[in-house]
Amino acid sequence: PFKIEGSVLEFIIFFDEQRNWFNAKRKCEAESMLTAHPSDKVAIKLRKHLLESCGDVPVWLNAKSDGTKFVWLDNNAELNRDDNLWLIGDPTSIFDQLWHYLDERISIYHCLNLAVLFDNWSERPRRVYASKLCSFPYFYTLCEDCPAGFVRVEGSRQCFKVLNNRAINWENGQQECLNENLVLASPHDNIAVALRQLILDKYGDEGPLWLDGVIEADYTGQLVMVWQRHQRELDWDSSLWLPGARRELRSNKDSLACLHMWPKQSDVTAYPTQPYSTRRCKFPGKTLCE
Repeated sequence: PFKIEGSVLEFIIFFDEQRNWFNAKRKCEAESMLTAHPSDKVAIKLRKHLLESCGDVPVWLNAKSDGTKFVWLDNNAELNRDDNLWLIGDPTSIFDQLWHYLDERISIYHCLNLAVLFDNWSERPRRVYASKLCSFPYFYTLCEDCPAGFVRVEGSRQCFKVLNNRAINWENGQQECLNENLVLASPHDNIAVALRQLILDKYGDEGPLWLDGVIEADYTGQLVMVWQRHQRELDWDSSLWLPGARRELRSNKDSLACLHMWPKQSDVTAYPTQPYSTRRCKFPGKTLCE
């Protein structure tokens, strides 16, 4: 496995055989990993790393055409259409098996690859993406996973690290994450329940874990829970709240309330789908980073 600056996830490339896109995806899943989905900035560094360490090794990525655009399959986000990131200049430029220009249509039979080829790198170092027929059987398999010491919910790309060496307040927990080159955790809603269970199974009851949410007053003066990094509100009507979660709400700074998750068996048993609660930010707790 190897890391690229800007990505928490580690990458691993398999040279055991060349595969088409479908078999590459199955290989990653069989290894309990994910087909690679680097950010655009990481993709540029990743291609450079592969060229310098492995040579010409074009690899499949976790995106496929839906007939009109390329979409990352793990989050349904449309691939960046910036001309400067594509080998010819636009996702509508499709290559045949000899890398020649084919036509101006996006076919549902085309998948995304990282264009790890020396000739393309020397002339166009930022043009990292190219499309290929998904059935093309001669590309390598690039997977990614969380590094040792992190946990990941199956199917998710979020990597979490429990800092359980000492109990500290929310502000110090935020700083501890930064000291690890991480940030306080903001789990996606669809994995919050599974994440609590995963942490309980792996670490036991470590006490409350600080997350990235803090109570703020909105423009009407109402108190709302806000994910600090993304400035996104966690609605009080969400099904993820434990009963009584609002009891710690205070508008004055001395009693400010922050978001936490407490992976303890009694809560999991009584409230299996409600992992979130509030706690005064000045109280001690362990920390969950990502």
